[in-house]
Amino acid sequence: MSMNLIIADTNQDYVERLKDYILNKYQDQYIIELIYDKYQLKERIKQGKCQVVLLTPNLYDPEMNIKNIELPIILVDEEAPLPYPDKFKRSINKYTRITSLMLYVEEEYEEMERNKPIIYGVYSPAGGVGKTTIALSAAIAYAQAGKKVLYFNLEDLDSTPMFFEKAEVPPMEVLLNLAKDSYEQMLAKRIGQDKRTGVMYFTREVQTLDPYAISAEEVSRIVETLIESGMANIVIIDLSTELNFLNRQVFEMADYLMMVVNQNTQSTYKTNCFMAQDELIEPIRNKIKFVINQGKEFNINQDVEVIARIDKLYATNPLGLCEYIAQNHFLSLHGLNEQ
Repeated sequence: MSMNLIIADTNQDYVERLKDYILNKYQDQYIIELIYDKYQLKERIKQGKCQVVLLTPNLYDPEMNIKNIELPIILVDEEAPLPYPDKFKRSINKYTRITSLMLYVEEEYEEMERNKPIIYGVYSPAGGVGKTTIALSAAIAYAQAGKKVLYFNLEDLDSTPMFFEKAEVPPMEVLLNLAKDSYEQMLAKRIGQDKRTGVMYFTREVQTLDPYAISAEEVSRIVETLIESGMANIVIIDLSTELNFLNRQVFEMADYLMMVVNQNTQSTYKTNCFMAQDELIEPIRNKIKFVINQGKEFNINQDVEVIARIDKLYATNPLGLCEYIAQNHFLSLHGLNEQ
């Protein structure tokens, strides 16, 4: 698939030479857009997602919607401090060899993809299928791979304390150092960290994290802030069985919706009913991944990828069970098979 590449510079000759060379050398690898002024660049970014943007300092505008840029790279013609947001930390001399420039773009894009934040919603329309066990197992798998994982329980009754033992040294100091404003500092103070697995989680002692009080907008703001501040790069949201507005918003927000199913008749029936809600499912169908729990040979009649099949397991230690599942069943999660 071709990569969208925007080259923005007031030097029209330079930009057009760069475009001609790239198209000749790399053929169909890039779809190139040329931009020559600040207003045009700002309007283009406002329109939607841009994969790679190469821009010179004189075209940077602090009001541009940087959330729409996956990989911005500053083209500089001298070594000097760059007073830009953290997202603009990448820069390269614009007069370096074009092959070196494009190699830099490719390597930085690959690194960005490897470290790209991922949001999971974990859901089941039926209770008793082991959904929280699966959500925590996924969190542990990512933590073992060195990711900064935050587990966010939005069930009516939060069972997190049953699994986790708070670390003697919480991550608060590290997170507070990352925090840039009072809201980020407030979030950092709400986060605990499991002593054994390193998974971070919200403590339910804070009243506003009561699932009946928290709004979909607040969940979205919390998750967005945690990711943009660098506090977390994997967020796993453990949802209730309800089809309420909050859960529906998480379905939309998440990169993946992990649905836990077992061979229990009620689980199968409710899952099939859920998948039959076309108006709800069609916009999120490509996000849905099944985890078959407590029934490795069981099949559900849905055209959805199954990312894990787990036998019925017995354990006296709930956290030990999650660690076993993480190590033996979740290495195929996004990015982990590339570690």
